[in-house]
Amino acid sequence: DLRSSNFLQVDKFPTIHFKSTKIEQKSEEKGTMTGDLTIKGITHPVTLNVVKYGEFNDPMMGHRIGYAAETKLNRKDFGMTFEMMLDGKFVVSNEVLVQIEGELLEVEAKE
Repeated sequence: DLRSSNFLQVDKFPTIHFKSTKIEQKSEEKGTMTGDLTIKGITHPVTLNVVKYGEFNDPMMGHRIGYAAETKLNRKDFGMTFEMMLDGKFVVSNEVLVQIEGELLEVEAKE
């Protein structure tokens, strides 16, 4: 169970936090977002590869942009050191692929 103390330990660390520090546009549809990722109270810098899916104006929600982002990280860097072997091979990889999909909404600034 990924929520257990062997991995994410959600009873003690219920959230994962990412704070961006730099955004670079590589092309019209692609870029990178660098920032600090905190998992289980341990923070490391990571760079996400970002792809824009598209954008449109929604009459109800306003201007929207769909995107996907991904990065690879080593789970041991964030204190997830659980090991299990089956037939002489590790069952859980140290490398974890993190994938995020979302939407950005344009809002008016409040004064």
